[in-house]
Amino acid sequence: MKYKSFNQALNHILQLRFDGSSRLLAEKTGIDTALISRVLNSERKPTPLFVGRLARVLAKQEADAVIRSYLQGVAAEVALHQLAAAGSQNLSPAELAAEYA
Repeated sequence: MKYKSFNQALNHILQLRFDGSSRLLAEKTGIDTALISRVLNSERKPTPLFVGRLARVLAKQEADAVIRSYLQGVAAEVALHQLAAAGSQNLSPAELAAEYA
């Protein structure tokens, strides 16, 4: 499955594999429930450790999709920073993201 963002992947996995329960996901992964909630609500970005713990409890295909969505987000963020540093600040974030989607 291909996801548009890590949050979409996390939400889908939470519903599909953990009956929508952040508590159950926390028990299986060892990730704090509050951190899961913050990532789901885009209040915090996932760390590589967060993604790794999540991936370890998923089937290979699901884990690959989650990791891919995380890495795509990281790559897009790096590209945005590079463009900003190169003086492409006259484009909106949406226009910059579209260039690197």
